[in-house]
Amino acid sequence: MSLISKRLFVSTLACCLLMPAAALADAGKTAADGAKALRQRLVKLIPGQAPDAVEPTPIPGLFQVRYGLKVFYLTGNGRYLIQGQLVDLKDRQNLTDTSLDKARLGLIDALPASSFIEYRPKGKARYTISVFSDVDCPYCRALHAEVPALNRKGVAVRYLFFPRSGPDTPSYYTAVSAWCAKDRQTAFTRAMEGKAIPKATCANPVKRDFDLGVRFGVEGTPTIVLQNGQVLPGYLPVDKLMQAIKDASAS
Repeated sequence: MSLISKRLFVSTLACCLLMPAAALADAGKTAADGAKALRQRLVKLIPGQAPDAVEPTPIPGLFQVRYGLKVFYLTGNGRYLIQGQLVDLKDRQNLTDTSLDKARLGLIDALPASSFIEYRPKGKARYTISVFSDVDCPYCRALHAEVPALNRKGVAVRYLFFPRSGPDTPSYYTAVSAWCAKDRQTAFTRAMEGKAIPKATCANPVKRDFDLGVRFGVEGTPTIVLQNGQVLPGYLPVDKLMQAIKDASAS
């Protein structure tokens, strides 16, 4: 999400809310009532842009509103809109990040299992990570070389394509060729080793994955999404990555 798009969204939301501010009043006797009333009001104010979530926060009268991966805070009467991070200092938890982690995980889990190139352990997987990867990225190649070690530790690794050069570039078409190969895993591994693979084309998820990465705010590769939705931007050696995976699983 770019700064400009976020500012435009906030401006639009603020204008819509301010027009009928008096009509909102205090929405309901309970936090659940307030969230429901605020959602209904937002749906009426912004047609075709229903919020993905409206939830009470630990602060009485303040609600978290999420549109995709955009998070804002609104008072129950719709008068005050707050941008920024909501942090519970007592529990040392960033409530905004937790909400975004959940949203990111939901977007990935909504994808068909058949739309990943996945490397799984021989037995049952204990953990699963999703990796936005570029076949021409040196750090992606370093991570991929360690996938067998991760598999032995019970980690399933599923890939999403994120050619950093963008659509209609050599990296993009190599990703397409890997997906369209008869043996996707072998072709993808060869590409990650810097070896040539036969050119191929077919229906593929490369553009979909790239667009999802843009929504996630991916700026470099590899970008690793842990199974709680937490994002790790960049390569980590196996031991440090395993610790992060275990910490995420325990959270």
